[in-house]
Amino acid sequence: MDQSLKVDVSFTDEPADDTLSIVQEVGAQNVKQVVQRGFTGIEIVIVGVFLADSLANLIIRLSPLWKCGVIVDARGARVLTKKDCDLPKGTVLVIAPDGTESKLHPAGGTRGQIIN
Repeated sequence: MDQSLKVDVSFTDEPADDTLSIVQEVGAQNVKQVVQRGFTGIEIVIVGVFLADSLANLIIRLSPLWKCGVIVDARGARVLTKKDCDLPKGTVLVIAPDGTESKLHPAGGTRGQIIN
């Protein structure tokens, strides 16, 4: 059986309905949307339970939707996914449970380049 992950997707200034739709399309369970005050103002967090293999599909689907890069932080009990405008659009920074960082940069087409 595939491993389930609790995932928080947080963002601002993006269409909540589009993001929520993507979360549901990749098969998330127990999805909740929360509007909260974050460090930079009002923030939307979508919380759900994903199968481990659907997390990559979620990131692939969110990257073009968001105007910035994406950080996927897997160091805690929940996988935290948030946009980060310090990263160029399409770039994904993955932080592994041991703290190791890897970046996936868009390289045109549907493939990217991983840089550790």
